[in-house]
Amino acid sequence: MMPFGVVVFAGFAAFMVRGWHFRNPMQIAIFCGVPAFGTLVKYIYARKNLATLEAMSAPATRPRAASDDSAFGANVREAGAETDLEPSAEANAKYQALLRTARPREIRMSSQGKFGVIAGLLMSLGFTAAIGLHLYTKWVPRQSFGRFEPSDWAMSGFGALLLLLPFGIWRGQKTECDLLENGEVALAKVTRQWTNRNSSSIECEFKDFSGQVHKVIAVDNSKKLLQSMSVPVFYDRDNPKRQVAYCATLHEVGI
Repeated sequence: MMPFGVVVFAGFAAFMVRGWHFRNPMQIAIFCGVPAFGTLVKYIYARKNLATLEAMSAPATRPRAASDDSAFGANVREAGAETDLEPSAEANAKYQALLRTARPREIRMSSQGKFGVIAGLLMSLGFTAAIGLHLYTKWVPRQSFGRFEPSDWAMSGFGALLLLLPFGIWRGQKTECDLLENGEVALAKVTRQWTNRNSSSIECEFKDFSGQVHKVIAVDNSKKLLQSMSVPVFYDRDNPKRQVAYCATLHEVGI
């Protein structure tokens, strides 16, 4: 996907230069430098993960759950398959330890979470700065918005939306931290798992403290969960619909 992404970005950059007349060297440097730096960091991180995987011993072969191809080409494992897959003894012990943790729990951001948050913030601020410089160079000569074209107003609107991205990240992480620190925790059973390209998602069910069953759909960052496995879910006791699956968090709970 990396060569494909480079080609797409190069085409978009050419459109910005030709169509929206990006001429300022500082604009072009920021516009091209920030994504290039992010791509380099992502490449180093991917190579590190690949080296870790290559150093691991091959897992024992185990039967796979029944699978079907969805309309979107994703591999889906439905509940009710004949083969039940259990988590490893290490994962099961970790889950049981999570159930016994006292609140407020000690949490820390994972390395994957730090990379994702920092990359998102850098991309957002870098593109916003490039757009701001472009609009500023148009405003300075006459100190008026009279020279602004419809495309410039569209760019200003897009820049405003980019500025909301850090706020959205902050809100999401604030909710996640609150649930991990003070929320109730229950073991949910994965009822469905599907993969699409390089991502994995799950649907699972858990019972809250009153015995009511709730469903959770989440991204599986670990990419290890399959149908019939268990995963911890943290939820708000007063509002169980306010929930987060542990496999989808960017933080880790200290055990």
